[in-house]
Amino acid sequence: MNVFHWHIVDDQSFPYDSRIYPEMSKKGAYDETHTYSQGDIADILEFARQRGIRVMAEFDSPERRLTAAIETYMHIKLIVKADTIVEVWKDPYPEEMARVTKLGYRTLLSTCWYLNLISYGSDWRVQLKMTQEELDATNLQINKVTNESLEATRRMLNHTSETQEIGVKTLTKLAEQEEQLDNIHLGLKRLSGEMTKAEDNMSQLEKCCGL
Repeated sequence: MNVFHWHIVDDQSFPYDSRIYPEMSKKGAYDETHTYSQGDIADILEFARQRGIRVMAEFDSPERRLTAAIETYMHIKLIVKADTIVEVWKDPYPEEMARVTKLGYRTLLSTCWYLNLISYGSDWRVQLKMTQEELDATNLQINKVTNESLEATRRMLNHTSETQEIGVKTLTKLAEQEEQLDNIHLGLKRLSGEMTKAEDNMSQLEKCCGL
């Protein structure tokens, strides 16, 4: 297996040194020396990368030991990024896989290989219980979400194209109206000049006739 399932925190301790929420490790770790610094994490990730190992860090919900730290960050709202890889390891995993993939997240299935019982012999035959039909159903779900996303993108592009076409027509109409307004303005200017000339002629006529 090339996946390192890392319990970076657990119920008993919160050793992860968060840059954003530093009080979690300050108040949740056993002490200042029993923590995972950002440097420690970078070293582990690089060590794994060089050996082709994917690191899946698990953050358990903290309990009694972290009460004070939790109260410090009661305002935290969890935002899952779109590129997050969700690890599914609990049963019933078909329903969980369907729920996660429907939300559009990439998924790593660990339930079939999650050996939480110590035994002897070929216990993997019992634990590896995912059938080909279930795997195919999961792939269909993923493809369905992908196809729906592509279709939504196509609709958005079509709508954008239609909007651009309407915009071009609107600009053309505005240009035509602007040309018409220019012609009207020119006509009014000519009319104003002719009226001024007529007024001058009337004034000359009045002087000539003694009016």
